[in-house]
Amino acid sequence: MIRNCLLQIALFLAIVFGIANHSAYAADTMIEMSISGDAGQIFAGDCYLLTKTGLQKRHRIKGEAPTKIWLPAKAVRCNLQKSSAKGLLIVSLVKDGLAEVTQKSRYPFRWIVVSSSGPWGRASGGAFAARPSFQ
Repeated sequence: MIRNCLLQIALFLAIVFGIANHSAYAADTMIEMSISGDAGQIFAGDCYLLTKTGLQKRHRIKGEAPTKIWLPAKAVRCNLQKSSAKGLLIVSLVKDGLAEVTQKSRYPFRWIVVSSSGPWGRASGGAFAARPSFQ
């Protein structure tokens, strides 16, 4: 648990300092991703962050539930794979203080996709058997 928290803090700092050093990539807002469900559920995946300049940057994330990740972006699209088909994983996105989407995993599906509102439309989520691709 402590190791997971330290990894998430390190990831957050790497993203913030790496992006903040390039003002073109700095975000006006932070989007909070809350990952809960069965304690100890391992996950990994990709998030695509839309910066204030309109550039999309891919960030790899991984960790263990429960955790929170803050993403410096105007909008995000993430696909996460849980390590086990069994067990519950719940992913929520909070933007501007409002919960935009909450998606629960469904047995036997291992992939969860969440998108905040953005240029691709309204906030949405889904559970899938195979790795989804973004359109």
